[in-house]
Amino acid sequence: MQRMILVDAVKSGLAPGTVQRIEILSNPKERFSVNWQGAELTDFFPSPRWSLTAHGLGIIETLELARLTHRLPAQIVLIGIEIECEENFRIELSREVEKAIPLAADAVQKEIQIILKNIYS
Repeated sequence: MQRMILVDAVKSGLAPGTVQRIEILSNPKERFSVNWQGAELTDFFPSPRWSLTAHGLGIIETLELARLTHRLPAQIVLIGIEIECEENFRIELSREVEKAIPLAADAVQKEIQIILKNIYS
């Protein structure tokens, strides 16, 4: 089974720096939903910032492109780090987000361990 682990900034209304595990429910014939307190995937991400490079694509657009090209993995998990405010975009990380990076890395490591356990058991 193909699996994908994504790490990105999210905006869901929780305290900045909160790390969340969000299971993205994928169906090759439909749009995406999430398994997190009844939310929609679009609830977590700011409006797309369009550009002519791949860096201009957000998570939603990237997943939709994967779906349309039949390259969508069976399981997608997003490790989201809550940001304070998307309008105040800056290059440097906020103190809360910087403190959350080790927690997000631990969450990714746990996801990898689950994948490996399923492969080798």
